Amino acid sequence: MRQPTPKQQRLVDKFRHQDGHHIPVSYEHYLGWLFGGFDFRGKRVLEIGSGRGLLSTYIAAAGADHVVSLEPEMEGSTSGTAGIHQERLDELEITNCEIRVEDFNEARFSNERFDLILMVAVLNHLYETPLDASKEEAVFKRYTEIASRLRELLSPSGQVIATDACRYCFWTQMRRFGLPKKLCFSQRTIDWKIHQQPSVWQSIFRNARFASTEISYPRPYRLRQMHRFVDNALMNLLLLGEFRLQAHA
Repeated sequence: MRQPTPKQQRLVDKFRHQDGHHIPVSYEHYLGWLFGGFDFRGKRVLEIGSGRGLLSTYIAAAGADHVVSLEPEMEGSTSGTAGIHQERLDELEITNCEIRVEDFNEARFSNERFDLILMVAVLNHLYETPLDASKEEAVFKRYTEIASRLRELLSPSGQVIATDACRYCFWTQMRRFGLPKKLCFSQRTIDWKIHQQPSVWQSIFRNARFASTEISYPRPYRLRQMHRFVDNALMNLLLLGEFRLQAHA
């Protein structure tokens, strides 16, 4: 993967710090888990729900041919984020990243195809519902339609990488019963009712005719030496309650 220039690296580090990632080695650890060594050089990438554009900027600086950064700035996102992203691109003198202020469900891509579609904490926002897709046929069908559209946007060897919260997590359930936030290993507030379980997402993407799907779980930096122990569904339930879905066209 192409490395940013020293000037670009300093600016990327500044943007990373601005977005709350204060420990560089921890963030690099996260990126390694998220992308799994994906080589961006010469690739076309679509990020859905890019926010302030930290990841799209990183991908563009890493040698992608073209990056489309899709940020709707609707409910659930922060107003003005696309403007911040553009300022960052200008400061870095990056020209291979295009920002579109659009919602994925309404966006039009003409004949565009992508080698990678990236979604970080976005899956549930493509169609928000408190209903369990494994039990509600209409919900499962709606998500399958979304997954099918994602597949249609991929190149023949393309893939989707998506992260999201699980529907169930030990700590979020304990918070519902009054456990103080400071006592929770995972201190994020998750509206668990509008998420689906990883296995359900796998079924959805398989139903949308993806060739293969894989689920992996976060490996907290402080537990990095125990990755073989924590990278499983049971430990994830007890730790972070998040997952990474990788689906190949």
